[in-house]
Amino acid sequence: MRFQTLLMSVMFLWCIASPSHSQVMKKIRFGFLIDGPAENNRDLVAKFQNEVTALSWGNFQPVFSADKQLTGNWSAESVRQNADTLLRDLSVDVIVSLGVIASNDLCKRSALAKPVIALFAMDAALQNLPYKDGTSGMKNLNYLTVPHNFFRDVETFQRITSFKKLAIVTSPYYLAVLPSFGESIKKELAPLGIETTVVSAASSASETLAQVAGAEAVYLAPILHWPANEWTLLVNGLHQKRVPTFSFIGKPEVAKGALAGLNSDRTIAKIMRRAAVHVQRIVSGENAGSLPVNMIGEENLVINMATARALGISPSYEVASEAELLNDDETVTTTTYDLASVVNEALQVNLDLKADYQDMMSGQQDVRRARSYFLPTLEVSGSAYQIDADRADASFQPNKTLSGSVTVSQLLFSEKTFANLSIRKNLQLSREWSYQQTRLDITRDAAKAYFDLLKAASYDRIQKDNVTRTRSHLQMAKFRETVGATASNDVYRWEYELANDHKNAIEAVAMKSSATIAVNRLLGRKQDEALATKEIDLSDSLIARTYERYFEYVNNPAMFTYLRDFLVKEGLAVSPDLKTIDAAIDAQQRKTLSARRNFWLPEIGLQAQATQIFYKHKNNGPGIPGLPQANDMNWSIGLNASFDLFDGTRKFVELSQSNIELNKLMTQRRSAEQKIEQAIRSNLYFVGSSFSSIRYSRSAAEAAKKNLDIVTNKYSAGTATIVDLLDAQHAALSAEQLAANATYDFMINLMEVQRVSGRFVFMMSESEQDAFFDRLKNYVQENLKK
Repeated sequence: MRFQTLLMSVMFLWCIASPSHSQVMKKIRFGFLIDGPAENNRDLVAKFQNEVTALSWGNFQPVFSADKQLTGNWSAESVRQNADTLLRDLSVDVIVSLGVIASNDLCKRSALAKPVIALFAMDAALQNLPYKDGTSGMKNLNYLTVPHNFFRDVETFQRITSFKKLAIVTSPYYLAVLPSFGESIKKELAPLGIETTVVSAASSASETLAQVAGAEAVYLAPILHWPANEWTLLVNGLHQKRVPTFSFIGKPEVAKGALAGLNSDRTIAKIMRRAAVHVQRIVSGENAGSLPVNMIGEENLVINMATARALGISPSYEVASEAELLNDDETVTTTTYDLASVVNEALQVNLDLKADYQDMMSGQQDVRRARSYFLPTLEVSGSAYQIDADRADASFQPNKTLSGSVTVSQLLFSEKTFANLSIRKNLQLSREWSYQQTRLDITRDAAKAYFDLLKAASYDRIQKDNVTRTRSHLQMAKFRETVGATASNDVYRWEYELANDHKNAIEAVAMKSSATIAVNRLLGRKQDEALATKEIDLSDSLIARTYERYFEYVNNPAMFTYLRDFLVKEGLAVSPDLKTIDAAIDAQQRKTLSARRNFWLPEIGLQAQATQIFYKHKNNGPGIPGLPQANDMNWSIGLNASFDLFDGTRKFVELSQSNIELNKLMTQRRSAEQKIEQAIRSNLYFVGSSFSSIRYSRSAAEAAKKNLDIVTNKYSAGTATIVDLLDAQHAALSAEQLAANATYDFMINLMEVQRVSGRFVFMMSESEQDAFFDRLKNYVQENLKK
């Protein structure tokens, strides 16, 4: 019975959710009109199809057929024939033109039998396209035009490199559509004080190079009818002559070798999204001729620094601060640094760590020297002397003697020497733990410097994006001013904002450079050398693999308490800071014991000596009858003990001072314990706080971005004020910065915790990590039972 009830409920819900046979979605069949063969045709068609498909769900069913994509041969006649074919084709409901020639043809027709969306109308006024109150005013015709600011392009070009003679190379097919383009562009660029020549691209790069001879700079308008290799030959030929190039299309051509470009590839995405919205409105019954035609494009200054270096061009800091720099590093490198590689390299080459290592090696020699006092000493000496003859005769000695001696000494017992060896061993142990401290410090410093660099790089990117966004809003304000939708004060305010954003972008570049220098110093690299890094988040493989087991304890208040207690316990047990002090305490305790023993223990040693006379000369003086004569070999052996019976008050002072030093070290250790516990607990609270802020900051950034998009559209439509848009932009900027920093702040706080805890989890082997987290898990379970 329960199963039947469940089955009936599911069928009822399916019937409600599913369209009935009478509600089958309408099919809308699309035809595409394309100027001619080009590399980007397939990409443009795909982008349009994706946008329409995304918006059509539940409203209509788009139908795209390959045989309805008609491509001309770049001539107006071929495009016109294909347009006639699509207009007559009853199986095509909506025509989409993806080209300047196609858009011009359809827009110039006196009547259209079906809806047309012309995506790439260059200039409505220059082409004399139908225009009425922001629409085409013509039944079934909607075109989209993004007014291109050639003045802005060339002005930006001049900011990168100076020139007085400019050649603009464009397709002859576009010039046929815009016959007055040459005169119009010369008039527009006149205030810049340059000599402008419009060149119709010939059939090959070599012919075109001859046409632009004498130009100091070349502006590359779209030459889509050329094969890609011809475009490359043209650009390479110009650069060989040290003639810089600026691309109308922007980043795609800059990546291929052009010096710079200003047009953003996001503009194409906006056009496709607007076209999809217009399709939806047309399907809903609106007349295409009543839909808006004007759009505001986006700018993104991109500079190919490899090309700039080849041309001997160095963009100013102001220009570089707002630009996306391709191939920025002069040294081509395939190495992208991550956390592990930065830390490992720092531990290998860092000079501070090397200095500490040498100190540790020097300490080993101290121990060997202290041990050497327990070994026997062997001394060899020789002597030759002569005394006057009468003295030799009087003392019964030879007046000439040559001899050699061997002396062996062995320390049998010395409290000071025994104590010295023990003290030196403990001090060496202290040095070794101090070396481990430095390794931990370098690991922490390298990780922090790396995350600081990532933060600075994110800040640099965000500030550049903000400059681009402000410039887009400035363009929007200028456009609204030209159509009388706003006053000039909006334009001035955006110009002020743009100048301020430029300042912030330059500061961001300085911050990134400073952070790069800090990492390079730790890595022993040239400090101005660029570093290849990538932005990361908690899904990064190393972080996820290493620290995801931390997250369940950080994100739960009860577990978080146990985590703090566990890390304090672990930290106090393994801390090299404490072990360094412990070794110093052991050394001081032995010194104190020695000071006590010095009151009653003597020093005992053994010494043996042998002397051989190799040559002696005696005068013939009288000797002493009956007196035995010594042979030429002398030897002696003796045991020697010494004790300082009285040395003033030195022993009492040494013992008193030693006790004081010992008490001081004990106090320092207790203080270090408290500081370590405090540091672990305090930093863990920052870890918990920064971990929580990751999710909230991302949510805030997403909400602020959506709000900015809405307010931007409202400002463009005239239903929001500049204050509304400024507030939305500033909120989005702040939220994006917080979101970008959240992950890095969390990781920096986590690095601080691990430093004071005495171990970095990401530096452990997998088995060591498993053992560490098993201990944590067992500790929590044991405490939960209490």
